[in-house]
Amino acid sequence: NGDLSTIVSAKGGVIKNHKFVFGGVGGSIIGSKKTIHDTIKTGDGTADSLYISQIPAIGYGGLFVEYVFNYSSPVHISIPLNLQMGGVFGGHQYSNIKSSLIYVIESGVNVEFNFYKFFVPTINVGYRYVTGKYSPELSGVYGSLILKFGKF
Repeated sequence: NGDLSTIVSAKGGVIKNHKFVFGGVGGSIIGSKKTIHDTIKTGDGTADSLYISQIPAIGYGGLFVEYVFNYSSPVHISIPLNLQMGGVFGGHQYSNIKSSLIYVIESGVNVEFNFYKFFVPTINVGYRYVTGKYSPELSGVYGSLILKFGKF
């Protein structure tokens, strides 16, 4: 729908031969807040205002694989693929956001910077494809800043 969102996620994996990475991934999209105003009639016939804040809860998790090119270079690239399953969870009874199962496939290109042996900041550009009821709103091109910590 054109709104920007924040994604908070975490990955944990194993590196084989400094090239192949595989493990688990999970995340949550923190959507923008939408407030709806509506006038309702109460039981005694008087009008009352109702303000509803809608913040969809979206979470998913699954597996990832990644291939790292030229890992020893100060600047190198890697290609990640995330395969995940999760859900969109609506708010309260007045919300028009309905709960739905989703499948998420993310692929992209990482540009990684070998600053330290234990810290590799990364810039990522990719595409997220989401199946389910909210596919048009959640699928699309994304960019991210990744902070990798570990023994590389």
